[in-house]
Amino acid sequence: MNDDPRPIQTASLTLIRSDRGRPEVFWARRRADRSFLGGCFAFFAGGQEPGDRDLPTTLRSQREDDDDAAEQRRDPHTGVTRHDDVLRATALRECFEECGALFDEGGLLPPTSDAAPVTRTLPQPLARPLATHRLRYHFSRRTPSWMPRADTAFFSLRLSDAEARALDDLSAHLDPEEHDEGAWVTPQAALTLWEKGQALATTPIVELLRLLDAAEDAFVPETCHEPHPVDDAIEYLGGVTVLPLRTATLPPATHTNAYLLGRSTFVVVDPGPDDPADLASLSAEIERRIAAGDTPQSVILTHHHRDHIGGARAIASRFNLPILAHPRSAALLPELHTLALTHGQTIALGDFGELEVLHTPGHAPGHLALYHAPSRSIFAGDLVASEGTIIIDPPEGHMGDYLQSLHTLLAMQPRVLFPAHGAPIAAPATLLNAYIDHRLTREAAVLDALRAHPAPASPEDLIATVYPEIPRAIWPLAARSLLAHLIHLREQGLATRHDEGSFVATKTSPH
Repeated sequence: MNDDPRPIQTASLTLIRSDRGRPEVFWARRRADRSFLGGCFAFFAGGQEPGDRDLPTTLRSQREDDDDAAEQRRDPHTGVTRHDDVLRATALRECFEECGALFDEGGLLPPTSDAAPVTRTLPQPLARPLATHRLRYHFSRRTPSWMPRADTAFFSLRLSDAEARALDDLSAHLDPEEHDEGAWVTPQAALTLWEKGQALATTPIVELLRLLDAAEDAFVPETCHEPHPVDDAIEYLGGVTVLPLRTATLPPATHTNAYLLGRSTFVVVDPGPDDPADLASLSAEIERRIAAGDTPQSVILTHHHRDHIGGARAIASRFNLPILAHPRSAALLPELHTLALTHGQTIALGDFGELEVLHTPGHAPGHLALYHAPSRSIFAGDLVASEGTIIIDPPEGHMGDYLQSLHTLLAMQPRVLFPAHGAPIAAPATLLNAYIDHRLTREAAVLDALRAHPAPASPEDLIATVYPEIPRAIWPLAARSLLAHLIHLREQGLATRHDEGSFVATKTSPH
């Protein structure tokens, strides 16, 4: 959780055109490899920069002293404060940097093909003031508490017919460092893509699309620095809500994602926290759904580790729900009285479709993943993470099983992976192949180190050679994964166990 009392100020700009009387907006998908909201569709947006305060704008005809009174003084005609106007300038600057379209007092300066996107910076000085008077303010939203803290003001700008024609091929001018695709769509079409699981988006983007779909001219006359109450849950796809919660997990992770999957009927996946205060927000989200007419069906556990099951009993008891898990997890959790989920079983969730159960051992013997065919999404538990790799800790962890489980996920050709820790993964094949290559490369290094060692070697004997890049403080965790590799090498006939804690390489390959 970010406790900085001063959130970053950011601004978002939605371009709107009319196509045969229907409003269309331009949205773009953030590159899948971006660390923040990679793979999500959004509008042009970015953080306020110090120079934005000095940009000439059509709403700022003269300079004011930079004090609190000037900051809050409201123009009697527009209702805009200086603070708001700086955010408008931020939005227009970001739009120019991300797609090359510049809106100033004279109208649109369309993007040109002779300038590389990475070189886009506003010319200094500007020939004419930025057209901040054309921006309509809709609302401000603050990021969830588990994200870097930011307040974002959402604006839109309606294009003239001539401007719309000039920007018809706007997707060709997107900054490739920021976006990998973009399109003009009606708000309704964008919402349909999100509802069908074909476009990732965050809560404010969906909220603005709904607002524009209902009334293109919607305008909310409130100040940009009065953000809506923070909502920690994000519905990335229609029927896929994630709520990261603090749990007793392994560093560097601090949260475990609880998922609410489904629409009118939904399941709760991995209610991890055991602290009542942390569990309260999950209970509140479930209660909100019930109040809206939705029905929780069950609690599903991807595996038995504490950071995934801490709140299972409390949630099941409070909402009178059964707890479902793989039989091998159930055997480790007798106190939860779980019902069995097995490989290939399906869970029907009404208009959301079915979840297919995949037994994916390796991190834990009873580990499950859930596949949603309509959106080609996999809820992957601890098979993957958006940052870093996964600990394989014998005897519960098994490297051979883990590699096979990664191949199982890869064969499903998912569009997106939803991990238990971190953000959605919008380039699943890239990550899964990287995970597999990483493990095989590491295993080859283990075998080389074992062959070079003059005597039987324990995991601790090999750490410095195999993991030269990691700090000594996490060697104990690395030793567990190294042991998993040694066991896997033994199973392949490439090593033998010398005694309880050490191994030797075989003299020749078994093949």
